[in-house]
Amino acid sequence: MAGFIDLHCHWLPQVDDGARSLEEGLELLERLGRGGFSHVVATPHLRPGLFQGTPESLLTKFEETAQVVAGLRQAEDPSESPTQAVAPRKLPQVSLGSEHFFDPTVVNWILSGRGLPYGTASSDPAEDNVSPFAKRAILIEFHDLAPAPALDELLHRLRRAHFVPVIAHPERYASVWAKPELVERIVDQGGTLLLDVAALVGKYGKASQKAAFELLDLEAYGAACTDSHRPSDADLALAGMASLEQRYGKAELEFLFREGPEKLLRGETPI
Repeated sequence: MAGFIDLHCHWLPQVDDGARSLEEGLELLERLGRGGFSHVVATPHLRPGLFQGTPESLLTKFEETAQVVAGLRQAEDPSESPTQAVAPRKLPQVSLGSEHFFDPTVVNWILSGRGLPYGTASSDPAEDNVSPFAKRAILIEFHDLAPAPALDELLHRLRRAHFVPVIAHPERYASVWAKPELVERIVDQGGTLLLDVAALVGKYGKASQKAAFELLDLEAYGAACTDSHRPSDADLALAGMASLEQRYGKAELEFLFREGPEKLLRGETPI
């Protein structure tokens, strides 16, 4: 299978706790490409106090790195560069979003138009021109999904600003371990839950693994991702995808890694 979309990956080098060098970022992309991914979104952290990146600096870094990726992708096709002696690398298309931490500064960035929703920039120039009035999906990370009133208020503010909130890895939050049905309020308010598929093979411990399967049984997820930070993470994610397909079938794998992500990239809610 091919054509999968990874909505959450830290391949952009030297901006957070993800890839430590350009070569490591390229190796991560290559492993995902060989695993069937045709599009991988860079989602570096926006979290003041822990990481130094700003929306502007992350966009600049992405544009510089995407040129390298685009050049290597072109070199994969001998008809495009017949004289180049470049070893072929199966690299996916890349685009830029961000993992926005629920922090007053970051929320203000988003609501003032400085956030990095999905589709902010792409290695494919044809995908860069998005109307500022269009609905945009945006990735949000929390310390936990409690207290509920603060979460409700954020979802309301994002929806009023024409964003589709995408909640990163809910199975990794302690409040969800105790009460998986807590996530239903997010879906009811127009949010989308994004599964970190490596949780299915125990990357984050037994509590996250159990919660991930419980949320899958509830059909709560609208999409899935790898949340890879290192090349070795891609291998864990692919193992998680195999576990997902074995237990829930090919249709569920296709929905979470193709159909759901495609809708989110168009600003639509998958479920």
